[in-house]
This record gives sequence, structure tokens and C-alpha cells, in this order.
Amino acid sequence: MRFAMTELQLVLATLARRVDFERVTRELDLSMGLTLDPGTVEVRASKRK
Repeated sequence: MRFAMTELQLVLATLARRVDFERVTRELDLSMGLTLDPGTVEVRASKRK
């Protein structure tokens, strides 16, 4: 399990370097629980130039 979590962190770090993320969801409920359960958040990923 620990290896899988480490691998996941590496994959996310690689994606963050190679891809730009843009939020498509118009509005977010800015409440205290947003960090724990943001609900449905749609994002668009595009390759960095």
C-alpha cells in the first residue's frame, strides 16, 4: 500500500509539470467543508506548451 501511495504522488507530480488544469465548474460552495468534500468539480486538462 505504501508503494502505491508513493507511486501516486510521483504520477501527480509529473502530471502537474506537464499539464495545465482549468476548472470548468462555474461555482463552488465556499464553506468550511470544501476541503474535505468539494462535491463534483469538473476540470479540463491541456498539455503545456
